[in-house]
Amino acid sequence: MAAADIPGLVRGLQERSARAVPAVVADHLDGWWLRYEDSGAWWACSVLPHGDAGISHLPARIRCAEKFYAGLGARARFQISPGACPPGLDGALAERGYRAGSPMSLQVAPAAHVNGRLAAGALRIRVDDQPTDAWFGTWLAVHGTGDPGPERSGCRGRAEAS
Repeated sequence: MAAADIPGLVRGLQERSARAVPAVVADHLDGWWLRYEDSGAWWACSVLPHGDAGISHLPARIRCAEKFYAGLGARARFQISPGACPPGLDGALAERGYRAGSPMSLQVAPAAHVNGRLAAGALRIRVDDQPTDAWFGTWLAVHGTGDPGPERSGCRGRAEAS
């Protein structure tokens, strides 16, 4: 893949992920996705700053995002991906007192490559209508200490309401 294609790939993957875990409230600002979710899942309650913006436009966009979240009683968080966000965004956020946190790694591989590494019959799939205790156990293992209560009650509450 050419280096010029990487920002589009990263943006596309992040936007598909955002659609898979939709926010309760969402708005768009010149290509930026403003997403709010009260469950405590930071990735569903953050700005995807994917629209192109010149460095002179960044302060105004950041202020608009902050106003959006303040109106919901939350603080603004930005999901930053090198190459997929406007140049200078990290610096503009640092000047406003933001700091980096919750690093993650987005990894992809062709399905044929992954399937070729599995032993025959090794893949088992089970679909449940809501997260299981095993799923929440994995959540705790990934996030360390803490309580997945907001996610657990939010997911189960939605499942029961439908």
